[in-house]
Amino acid sequence: MKVAIIGAGPCGLTSIKACLDEGLDPVCFEKGSDIGGLWRYAASEEDHASVYNSCVMVTSKEMSSFSDFPIPKDYPLFLPHSLARRYLEMYAENFELRKHVVFNSKIVGISRHQDSKEDRWHVTIEKRTEKNVERQTLEFDAVLVCSGHHWNPNVPKLPGDEKFKGEIIHSQLFKEARSYEGKSVLVVGIGDSAAAIATELSHVAEKVYLSTRRGSWITSRLQAYGMPSDQFLQRRFFFDLPRPLLDWICTKIANTYFDHEDFGLLPSNSYLQQPPIVNDSLPYKILSGAVIIKPDIFEIDEKDITFVDGTVATDIDVIILATGYKYTFPFLDETMVDFEFNAPRLYKHMFRVEENPSIAFIGCLQPVGCMFPVAEMQARLATRVFKGLVKLPNQTEMEKDIAESFERRAHESYHAEKHVTMVYYIPYCNSLANMIGCKPRWLRTLITDPMLAIRCYFGPCSPPQYRLNGEGAWEGARKAIMEIEERNVAPTKKKVNKEKRQRLFSLIPIFAMLCFFSYLMFQMQA
Repeated sequence: MKVAIIGAGPCGLTSIKACLDEGLDPVCFEKGSDIGGLWRYAASEEDHASVYNSCVMVTSKEMSSFSDFPIPKDYPLFLPHSLARRYLEMYAENFELRKHVVFNSKIVGISRHQDSKEDRWHVTIEKRTEKNVERQTLEFDAVLVCSGHHWNPNVPKLPGDEKFKGEIIHSQLFKEARSYEGKSVLVVGIGDSAAAIATELSHVAEKVYLSTRRGSWITSRLQAYGMPSDQFLQRRFFFDLPRPLLDWICTKIANTYFDHEDFGLLPSNSYLQQPPIVNDSLPYKILSGAVIIKPDIFEIDEKDITFVDGTVATDIDVIILATGYKYTFPFLDETMVDFEFNAPRLYKHMFRVEENPSIAFIGCLQPVGCMFPVAEMQARLATRVFKGLVKLPNQTEMEKDIAESFERRAHESYHAEKHVTMVYYIPYCNSLANMIGCKPRWLRTLITDPMLAIRCYFGPCSPPQYRLNGEGAWEGARKAIMEIEERNVAPTKKKVNKEKRQRLFSLIPIFAMLCFFSYLMFQMQA
């Protein structure tokens, strides 16, 4: 079976590997000149979206790796974009993925041709050479769309923006803070990008304002004793707790970092109703006056901006819109994908509602966690569906699942339209693992390897847990899981204190008991 893969970023690379693992024939088309997608930083390259120059991952390396290829032990705990890209290059080299990529090839059309004998996809590409652009159409049995959605900016209409004499750009165009030295800048939005850009600008800009319609929960990359936040919260037993209790625990933890109400960032929603912002510097920047929090914009004049609370920011030079992106697939016919709340209506955020689908979308969601291992799980499932090894539910059941997903997000999120594609790493990957046949077998592991079972349930749910057994099992999975603490500190600590590691590990059951008693207190307060 020949599979066309659109894009050679993290989603595309892991899709190539999943195809090879299942004995399929992948051909990956990348419009750029190299692999890496967003993580291939480019200060100015036409038709290529990338991270900004000082970008550092907000998820720890042990929770960001592909499940059978850990990030090198000597890499820092949180990777700058250059090392994230290097990791992707190492992944491609290790599994010989690059030879399946056709560079400088932009997809301009994908159409389906069905008759009684065959079901084929016609993929039309424009291949750029030094002299000209050549267009050709190729045939494939299946398609994996891995183009992502961080390339089509969402640019809202601001009240009075036509009168503004300064510059208005989307955060996609922000690359270097030094370009804004001595300027007064307003950043609009309250996501990870908005917070990161505002803190970066505060080092060089004369004034930095951060405008947000509502506050947001903000957490640091690290929790108590230097434990990465994602490793602290992404634990299986947490997600077996009642949602109100988990919400209450997360809120308490977030407010121990700093009191959100005192900083003017207290949202009206609970912690689990929107993805939290991960930023280590923003509270200090607010306290020092380097970043000034403002509410929503009321009106824009030539150089002044009035906010809904009546305050005014004067002499603004630049407005940066950190307002997210749109889900669009310009190379597909409009009838190919249905949208609701501006998000694609797909089963498991992957499949069109049809019998035996031969097209899947990888990365069209917002995981609370790193995209790398989530996209890998999607690719593992998609290739097994293509091959006929996994049978999806009938169309009625898929429609029901999609409707329930939208309804659940509308109930659980303060803004369904904005967060309809948000998923939590553990529940979502568990649902895919059940279909693939690689979900850890807890009862059997508890008998055969009790220390591993306890670690997997109470410790960080790292990606190698989905390589312990079943389809695609990897012999190095246990070692990678058991050495998380050692790998965390390897770049900075030359000698690992194993006694301390065991002592910390022995506290896990005690921590679980504390959560239980916290639940009792929560019930009493309710």
